[in-house]
Amino acid sequence: MFQNTPMAAKKRAPAGAAARARCEPGRRFQDFVEGCPDIFWETDAAGRYVYLSPNVKAVLGFDAAEMLGRPVVAFMPPDEGERVGGLFSGYAASRSGFSLLEHDALTKEGAVRRLECSGRPLLDAGGRLTGYRGIDRDVTEREAALRAAQENKALADALFAALPDLVFKVDGNGVYRYAHAPAGFRFAMPPEDFIGRSIADVMPPDISTSCMKALRKTIGSGRVVFYEYELPVPFPDGPKSRFEARIIPQGPESAIIVVRDLTALALEKRRLAESEARYRTLADDSADAVFLFDDQGRIRDVNKTAATLLGYAREEFLAMAVPDLEARAPREKMLAAWAAMRPGESRTFDGLCRRKGHAPFEVESRVACFTEGGKRLFLGSVRDVTDRREAAQKLRLKDEQVRQAQRMESVGRLAGGIAHEFNNILAGVGGLAQLMKESLGPGRPESEDAQEIIDSCARAAGLVAQLLTFSRSRAPHRAPVDAGVLFDRLTKVLRPAIDMRIAFETSVDAGTPPMLADISQIEQALVNLCLNSADAIGGKGTIRVSAEAVTLDAPRESRLGTLAPGRWVRLRVADDGSGIAPEHQGRVFEPFFTTKPVGQGTGLGLSVVFGIVSHHGGLVDLRSEGRGTTVDLFLPVASDAVIERVGPAAPSGQSRRLRGSETLLVAEDDRALRSVVARSLEGFGYKVIAAADGAEALRLFKERGAEVSLALLDIMMPNLEGYEAYEAMAPLKPGMKVLFMSGHSDAGSRPVGLGLPFVQKPFSPETLAARVREVLDG
Repeated sequence: MFQNTPMAAKKRAPAGAAARARCEPGRRFQDFVEGCPDIFWETDAAGRYVYLSPNVKAVLGFDAAEMLGRPVVAFMPPDEGERVGGLFSGYAASRSGFSLLEHDALTKEGAVRRLECSGRPLLDAGGRLTGYRGIDRDVTEREAALRAAQENKALADALFAALPDLVFKVDGNGVYRYAHAPAGFRFAMPPEDFIGRSIADVMPPDISTSCMKALRKTIGSGRVVFYEYELPVPFPDGPKSRFEARIIPQGPESAIIVVRDLTALALEKRRLAESEARYRTLADDSADAVFLFDDQGRIRDVNKTAATLLGYAREEFLAMAVPDLEARAPREKMLAAWAAMRPGESRTFDGLCRRKGHAPFEVESRVACFTEGGKRLFLGSVRDVTDRREAAQKLRLKDEQVRQAQRMESVGRLAGGIAHEFNNILAGVGGLAQLMKESLGPGRPESEDAQEIIDSCARAAGLVAQLLTFSRSRAPHRAPVDAGVLFDRLTKVLRPAIDMRIAFETSVDAGTPPMLADISQIEQALVNLCLNSADAIGGKGTIRVSAEAVTLDAPRESRLGTLAPGRWVRLRVADDGSGIAPEHQGRVFEPFFTTKPVGQGTGLGLSVVFGIVSHHGGLVDLRSEGRGTTVDLFLPVASDAVIERVGPAAPSGQSRRLRGSETLLVAEDDRALRSVVARSLEGFGYKVIAAADGAEALRLFKERGAEVSLALLDIMMPNLEGYEAYEAMAPLKPGMKVLFMSGHSDAGSRPVGLGLPFVQKPFSPETLAARVREVLDG
């Protein structure tokens, strides 16, 4: 019978009709097993398959031969296999069968199917367990359908629970099959008492007759039918309440009845009619314009606010219709919206309202529908939402600020990274050129070529410095700055650089306090702005630079950020040039964006201004309407305490002694720059031990630390960063000298934060030697 069962006895088939007759039941059973959608199986005592019906392939994708000899749990997810294996061990220990055991099984493709399993033990003549035989049924779709049905029921229950109305389901004979009542609904009896009873059993004859008539109409026509009725609550001796019943067809033999209590609405109508005078007072005092109109929009009455808000007299309103006041929505659309409203319903609409003698303005209207004397009327309140729209505009501005800040931050990080790598390259190229020039000697053409390389590196270093300034990687050295002193410096730098036909004017408002700033960086920002202004003027015109103190009582918003309330120094650069197109104003501070022709601008000027001011904690604001552009830079005021603490600037200078004979440990991961630094320092008489990264530097220091007088370490290196290497070296040689270097600026670096010496890449051999000598002699 089980052809692929190893334990099946192989017997010779008997011959003749009698033998065929004896085999016929076996063949029928075999046909049944192989044709059944379920999986017939047999295992040994250890839970390994010894037989599987062929249709296992249709369910799990495996041929039976692929699964024979393997444990049942091998075809289940690990957690499920552990669970089922434990259950099987328990059944085997007690030699008991099982039924309707559900478990997950894995298909050949790795998908999960849900199987329902039943099995019984197989015992030999001595009562010993030899295995199990059973059937697996694929119930994946059944389980999914069951879950979907449960979810749908839960959703339906939740929806019914949220309804404020009484809901019934009745059959074609008016017998209640389902009832739901919201909490607090006033009715004759609990909803469960309706089930199995007819409408005639629970309702008065006149109401039940009307209800059955409406029910038959609904079922016969397939349309929703409404009717209203009054019923004493509690029945039969309570006060009368008014209800609305909505009968919704549910096929040819049933319907849904939704009952809404209209008592409160009817009471409200009576109160409305009884308190007309009181309503008038309240309506006239309302901050909103209030209109009473019919279903054609004809105005029946208005309050005083409507006259104030829209500028029409009451008599003018009474000769108008509401659509006459709407400047955006078509009349037909408004009438259709009101026609769709039922008594007791209210809706909110946005519109554009006409104001007599003025431009239309944005409004929000709330319209409620009610009936009076059998006629539908509407009560509408109109509110000016100009302030709300302005608030929304501010929110959009804030979103734009965030997006702009994110763009600038992303590009700033990129610019900082590029600047770091360029500084390494420039330091290597410039250093090699300097060594080449020194080895060639003066007067040779190759020496002049080397000088050209050195000059080009210096110009490139200036561009990199702008990138670092934009990316905020170059820290400002803040001190109290007097606007007059700043403008004197600016005039000396700028006047020779711009067309003499352009007038350059500066002014400082009396009482302008010193600003807390890096004077060189702020000077650079003003130079960039003034050069942009000169280009925009392109001939005769005027550039005005001014300074004044401003006090903000509220935050100041701009496209580039928000400035907190308080005292600020405002530097303003204004010109009468060609101005900036509106579509460009949101991008002019982005790096590499320029409206100048190719080859006439780097696109870094204004981005550097943004980076400088932002790093000072200030704000940039730009305005350009038609002709001319005004840019305001808001910078923090230097407090008296800061001015006193900083005091006058100390004289600067450094020793020009460059040569030495000490041994230096140089760690630089850039191979070319490491070679240049080593050769340069050796040219000044030093002995150099070179390392490719921090880890190698530490190893060499452990071997030869006694010889080393100073460690020159790049801050950012693979394997071990410069400061980490220094931390490991310092305990090995207390008091050791160290000098850090980086293609980034010192901004935010831990060594500089701790007051440790630092040199900025790129540097000339003389600059590096001077700094090394300064640290060694310090």
